[in-house]
Amino acid sequence: MKAVELAVPIVIFLAVGTLYVKPADACSVVGLDRHELDAEEQENDSIPPGRVTIASAEVLGRGKGPDCAGLGYSQTSCDDLGTIEMEITPASDDRTPTEKMGYRIEVVDGEPPVGLIPDYDVRAQGGGVLWLHWIDEAKDDQEPLDFTITIRAVDLGGNLGQISEPIEIRHPGSGGCSSAGGIPSEMLVLLLFLAAWRLSNRDLDK
Repeated sequence: MKAVELAVPIVIFLAVGTLYVKPADACSVVGLDRHELDAEEQENDSIPPGRVTIASAEVLGRGKGPDCAGLGYSQTSCDDLGTIEMEITPASDDRTPTEKMGYRIEVVDGEPPVGLIPDYDVRAQGGGVLWLHWIDEAKDDQEPLDFTITIRAVDLGGNLGQISEPIEIRHPGSGGCSSAGGIPSEMLVLLLFLAAWRLSNRDLDK
């Protein structure tokens, strides 16, 4: 009887443990296409494109550590990525179509995360969205962001448009999983179940 009493809670513990850590899910992100110049346009186009307007720039996500919600700790291969979405009003040009317009992102103040700003001209998704990603580390304690950028349009001939109005990108950072320092819900349920099971066995032994 003693062996059975010891075996049952161990089996329960191992069963719950299989739910406690989830495997990493696949990561899928939208990157930036490199802007390629056209040799013929370089020879024939000398008129620069118009000025681009940055409609918004938002930090959509930061790197994160174990997620303590739901059925235990879950993780994805995107957990170490930070993401910024910029919406722009595409620049106009006399020869280069919107979908083939390039953009040069430049930092004018502050320090962006390493690897965030590409060192080459890029093209916007759908002509009006720029997705920027960087390795932000898979941890729950993230430092604040505070830097300012401008954008210039680059046509197929390599002509540079006027510099946009600067836009500041800020994020307060983050700290700690919501369950840090406490007992995750699955573990609490397990402990309560074991306590109830043990008490019921004591009543049967009397």
